[in-house]
Amino acid sequence: MKNLLFLSLAGMLCFCACTSESDPIPANDGKVKVRFQLDVRPDIVAFGTRSMPSDNTLPAEPQSANTTTPEPGEDQDLPETDPKAEQSTFSFLEYIVFNEDEEVVRQQQYENEGSGTESMEITDEFTPGIYTICFLAHSSDDVELEGTGLTFPSSVSECFYCSDNFEVVIGDDILKSFTLKRIVSRVEFVPKDTIPEEVASFKITTSGIYNTFNLISGYATEETTPFTLEKTFTETDRNAEQKIVHSFYTFVPQTDEPDGKATLESALLQALNTESEAEREKTIRDIPIYANRITRYTGNLYTNINDANFTIEIDTQWGETIEEIIED
Repeated sequence: MKNLLFLSLAGMLCFCACTSESDPIPANDGKVKVRFQLDVRPDIVAFGTRSMPSDNTLPAEPQSANTTTPEPGEDQDLPETDPKAEQSTFSFLEYIVFNEDEEVVRQQQYENEGSGTESMEITDEFTPGIYTICFLAHSSDDVELEGTGLTFPSSVSECFYCSDNFEVVIGDDILKSFTLKRIVSRVEFVPKDTIPEEVASFKITTSGIYNTFNLISGYATEETTPFTLEKTFTETDRNAEQKIVHSFYTFVPQTDEPDGKATLESALLQALNTESEAEREKTIRDIPIYANRITRYTGNLYTNINDANFTIEIDTQWGETIEEIIED
């Protein structure tokens, strides 16, 4: 008997296993051989940052790399401080299987070693029973699995995920097809002002982000972890015509809101001089986050120009833009 699960995802090419587990042996002694086939979907693209059209019409198809600040009404990508921003695809695939008691019975990490249009297969074997299979693609260098929670200790990257329950019965054939979905929110801070000479770096200190994802529930756990992101400017940054966008990712917990809205408590924004003293700072509170959406703040980040408003957009990429004004 063969169990086939087809998994569609972007950039999943030429993977090799990172763990030391040996290849599965042929099914025997009441075990059932299971083959998971993972195919490339070229129409799924990276989580690009784009400006919203000035008339709030439906945006064009998402783009991949984040490189330039767009002109008004023009869809382009933006540079950012996210260390994984230069990666248009993800680097790792986590393959984790739980039994009915939510105990881990399989855990394997595969590493992306190439590009192209190839597919991969995972062959495994199980005794008859009911299992939950989870796939999570990401670009973070370190992850930790404890119970059903997958934690990203250093930083959360762009992540795609899917899971499914399946029953293994001797003599049955199973054919499944499913697609990974983006499970993170991205928070961006876009400057309107240029970098003055006295500002050496820009620092974001959050009260906490959601960096643990529950593989069974499909949501972030309720606990948050403090997270800091700092960008030290170079002369190239100062002279660049395009402004740098500062951003980070977070998972999103389950909420009672019909649109899935959750919030981060606060983020302290600081423009620091060479002595790490704040030339300008501002605290943003109650930051809205949604899975598969960008929360974009726009305003003066580096200077004390008295602008009346700090603008926020919620970019769904495929839907409407929600705009709010936050008073200074």
